[in-house]
Amino acid sequence: PESEMTDVLLELWDLAPKAVPKESQTYPFKTYNPIQLRKVRDINPLTINSWTSSRVTLIGNAAHAMSPLLGLGTTHAIQDAEALSQALLNYSPENYISYIVKIY
Repeated sequence: PESEMTDVLLELWDLAPKAVPKESQTYPFKTYNPIQLRKVRDINPLTINSWTSSRVTLIGNAAHAMSPLLGLGTTHAIQDAEALSQALLNYSPENYISYIVKIY
């Protein structure tokens, strides 16, 4: 939208020096890989092997086959944390890992 403030900002932007970075400045680390576009693919969650661990729990986008573009990671993380906390509250010491994995 046109406005006096927009004109002022555009003029100030034009005053800023424009420098083209040298190759060494563009990629400062030897292991750096430039950003690449990757296609988003559908994944059938039933085709992924499940695994269990007594020390690691995935929640949010890490635990769900979904597009990262949907913005539901935080929502799922909160729901997963609630489900996991309920499972932890109701575990039995004898078979707690199998019980928690089954419930969660």
